[in-house]
Amino acid sequence: MVYAYILENVLKAYEVDNKSIFKLVKECELPETSIYIDKMGDATRPELQELQSIVADGDTVLVRSLLDLADKPDDLISLLSHFGVRNIEVVSIVEPYYKYGDSFLYIKNAFRFYADFSEKKRRLGIERAKAEGRMGRKSDKDIVSKVKRLKNAGFSIQEIISLCGISRSTYYRMIKM
Repeated sequence: MVYAYILENVLKAYEVDNKSIFKLVKECELPETSIYIDKMGDATRPELQELQSIVADGDTVLVRSLLDLADKPDDLISLLSHFGVRNIEVVSIVEPYYKYGDSFLYIKNAFRFYADFSEKKRRLGIERAKAEGRMGRKSDKDIVSKVKRLKNAGFSIQEIISLCGISRSTYYRMIKM
């Protein structure tokens, strides 16, 4: 059985041209009951969930792009794996080279590599910011001096916290400055 999954473009910020998938659906003469359409931006994707529940071994799912199947790389990998293990062929117009046996591990490793690279870049950025003293929230010098004046005047910690609108941990951090 052949099915089509289409992500309807209702968002103005992201341009998607579905003409090619609709043309393919027409050429394959798919009945309306074999076409599943979700709205872009709907994270629940009810039509995709229903499609997943009815496809069987040997079926084919037509899509405009593999990216239409998920919003996050992990979700895409999980879905492609689910289809591949069940011998469900995914035919993509934008990615005509995709075949589960040939391409899945490459795509999975590419996403993992990109995620690892992004994490490395994020951590290096944090270390650089710490080294340059740009990490964390900048304290307001007026509040620091007010906290110290109130402390020297004999106010209790709770009174200073209430008067300055700060937390207890912020109070202790400011006293050390």
